[in-house]
Amino acid sequence: MGRYLCLAGLFLAVAMLQTSRYLPLSPGAVRPDFFLLLVIYLNLFVYDVADAWSGFAAGLLEDLLSGGAFGAAMFSKTLSGYGVSLLGNMVVLDNPLVQALLVFVVGLAEGGVRFLLLDFLGIVHLELGAAFSLIFSQSLLTTLLALPFFWLLRRGQRFWAPES
Repeated sequence: MGRYLCLAGLFLAVAMLQTSRYLPLSPGAVRPDFFLLLVIYLNLFVYDVADAWSGFAAGLLEDLLSGGAFGAAMFSKTLSGYGVSLLGNMVVLDNPLVQALLVFVVGLAEGGVRFLLLDFLGIVHLELGAAFSLIFSQSLLTTLLALPFFWLLRRGQRFWAPES
């Protein structure tokens, strides 16, 4: 029970970090996607069966806190969690460069899915070039923060991860 409370506290800490207004790592309108980093970390290094559940939980929390279109982040993060879980079973991810490349590619895919969904529903109207530059910038910023974020999570993993 205590591990679940620590994991819920970890989700809340990431939510506070994601929604903080005064984040010095946010150039302009581009913000790193800490929820995506948490989903990738949980699926690769902690749980064997996290799959889409961690993405669903992170997306639901992001949708509840963002005030935007409800369900867009939930859908894209669920797909991301499932995809990362599948890739994690096929690729050796001990190399930090491979981890960073995976974060970048998943960030591009997640942003693309979310943009296509919001565009299809008529909620966001951006040209494809502008949308790609925003998605690319966010993926790059998220990738730059991935390895320090993973290191911090590994340091506190004994409090919230299941024992191996």
